[in-house]
Formats: sequence, structure tokens, C-alpha cells
Amino acid sequence: MTRAWLFRALAVALIASACAALPLGREFPSPDAAQIKVNVTDKAGLLSVFGEPYQVGLDSGDQTGPWFYARTSTSGTMTKDFTVRFR
Repeated sequence: MTRAWLFRALAVALIASACAALPLGREFPSPDAAQIKVNVTDKAGLLSVFGEPYQVGLDSGDQTGPWFYARTSTSGTMTKDFTVRFR
């Protein structure tokens, strides 16, 4: 009984540590303020640089596109995100 309990505990710990290292979202280049200009940069330009957004939504009738990426490793957690409102 003790060995079975120890095996289960090790299996749970192994699965939990493997899942903790999985990334969330898609990696994308960090946006530079010079890359995005209001009323100049269009949706096609953003998609060509950053890829498809993590999800698509609406805010006051305008389509929004948030990009999000997170990764956890033994050295820490890294996250980046930004949201654009398409008009």
C-alpha cells in the first residue's frame, strides 16, 4: 500500500511539473511603438507582423484583437500581451 501511494504521488508530481512548463498562447515579437500608428497601421499589417490574435472580441462595437503569450519555467514566468482595437 505504501509503494502504491508513493508511486501515485510521484506520478502526480511529474504530470504537474510537465504541465507547468507548457506555453499559453503563441509567441510573437514584442511590439515597438514605431510599428503601430493610429489611423495608419491596418489590420493586415498587424497580422503580418504579429500573426493571428489570441482571440477576437468586441468593445463598443469595435473589433478587438488581443495577443497573449505566457511561459513558465524553472527560471520564472514570462508573459507578454497587447490589445488593439480595429476601427
